[in-house]
Amino acid sequence: MYRLVQLLAALGYVSFGLLGLVLSVRIVLDLLGAVAAVLSVLLFPVTLAVAPWIPLAREGEVTAVLVVYGGIALSGVLHAVGNTMRRGARS
Repeated sequence: MYRLVQLLAALGYVSFGLLGLVLSVRIVLDLLGAVAAVLSVLLFPVTLAVAPWIPLAREGEVTAVLVVYGGIALSGVLHAVGNTMRRGARS
């Protein structure tokens, strides 16, 4: 059962990460143009960390922050639960 929970966590990391990257690149594209959007894909860790905060600061839009940081938090909780279940299964 713990493997299923850890699989869900891994799928969460990947899916929220990709969705967050798409949202972040779209934010950069809207603000800075196509060249900056292409560069933001190459520098994706910075883009993923910084870009979601821009709509929050400018317009109060929380969607990108919730997808990126909420997805990481949710996947992290699932991963921790899976690890706890695995340790309990060994006892």
